[in-house]
Amino acid sequence: MLAGRDPKELYIKSLILRSDVYSLISDNKSALKDINEAHKEIKKFNDLKLLTDILVQESQIYFSLSNYEKSKVLILRAQNLSKKRKDKYDLAKCYNRLGNIYNLTGDYKKSLKYYLKSLEIAKKLKQLEGISGRYNNIGSIYYYLGNNQKALEFYKKSLEIKLKFNEPKSIAVTYNNIAVVYENLNDYKKALEYFLKTKELLEKIGSPLEKARNLTNIGNIYLDMGEYDKALELFEQAKSIQEEINDKHGLTLSYYNIATAKTYKGNIDQAIEFLKKSNEIANQIKDLRRSGINLIDIGYLYFELEELEKVEEILKQVLLYVKKVNIPDLTLWYQNLSTELFLKKKNLKKAQLFLNLSEKGLKKFNVEKEKARFLVTKSKFFAAKKDFEKAINEVEKGIKIYKKIKDNFNFYRSYLLLLTYFSKTNKKFVSEKDFQKIKKYFKSIDNKIFISKIESLEKELL
Repeated sequence: MLAGRDPKELYIKSLILRSDVYSLISDNKSALKDINEAHKEIKKFNDLKLLTDILVQESQIYFSLSNYEKSKVLILRAQNLSKKRKDKYDLAKCYNRLGNIYNLTGDYKKSLKYYLKSLEIAKKLKQLEGISGRYNNIGSIYYYLGNNQKALEFYKKSLEIKLKFNEPKSIAVTYNNIAVVYENLNDYKKALEYFLKTKELLEKIGSPLEKARNLTNIGNIYLDMGEYDKALELFEQAKSIQEEINDKHGLTLSYYNIATAKTYKGNIDQAIEFLKKSNEIANQIKDLRRSGINLIDIGYLYFELEELEKVEEILKQVLLYVKKVNIPDLTLWYQNLSTELFLKKKNLKKAQLFLNLSEKGLKKFNVEKEKARFLVTKSKFFAAKKDFEKAINEVEKGIKIYKKIKDNFNFYRSYLLLLTYFSKTNKKFVSEKDFQKIKKYFKSIDNKIFISKIESLEKELL
């Protein structure tokens, strides 16, 4: 079958293929080494199609390294070559990759634009697999834009095509995406139904990597439902699989998830240790996004422990990531924690500066949980100014959102804050019944830190 094929061409193709395999197992150093070798060889063998393939693969490596700017430059070169060669298939691929880059950098309008351009070509080529994939990607953009119904619409369009081809692995991906939207709609029963459908398919055809991801997703549902011990059990199962197959990307997430469950249970020191483990691996694989998120969460935990010097040090490190990688949610969390820190240090001028930046950033980031977090922080700003009426107004708005999205942990945490504000005014008498309601919740999840805080405040106010 290979008779008549130029050995140089086959060698370059093998380098691209091996580079892709290295990239999949997070060995980006070896992946780049093969691509650099392919670049040297292509100079001796003038083939624009092969050069396009090299650039597409190189772009993917830098994408996985979170170097989105470099990834974009490379895919734009590949796009121009595809146009020059009038290769619609490769052009659709380039548009899709650009959509992925803008997706990860939070420019959802541009991402949607390129996904739609890619979809248009896929439809003209009657490439059903491509159409299904683009529907899936467009669904993800609507999900990030907060339009859950549109996201479901496109995911289900994708699923309809996939079911015709009866490709279990691909169907499992879309089941998973649909489950994530239902999770975002706080319909945990429906989310669990689709995650379990995913699990059923993966047990038949899935790799250990995919099985571990599915266990993680089911764990997150139990986390949302406040069943932290069950969530921890599933996260530990996922971690065991990831350790066996050396899935470093998966391990960073599992350590992070375990830390989150530990945080809800009030095991702050353990949570910090797991976040540090996650960060150690994230640094090894140069996952800048995960490193930044790990650090900001460590900062929040040190804030809970009132270790303000450590919070300041963490914020300095996070700022480097904020400047290096355009990640809207990380920027928002940095601004929020900075506001909290300066409020604690009684520097209202700087606190207001970061609060204003946070409010501005929130307009581009339409996520209910972040709105609630901002409102609660804003309430603390008014409380610091002794304006408890405004503080009560803001925290009550945050509490309503937490109730709506069924975030019980932050609902009761914010409710406790509301009681402290009530105690500073004549608006409402704080009763023992109020404290018992909050205490009952934190006892149900065995969070000793908050139980202690409640009992201490109870003695002070009653």
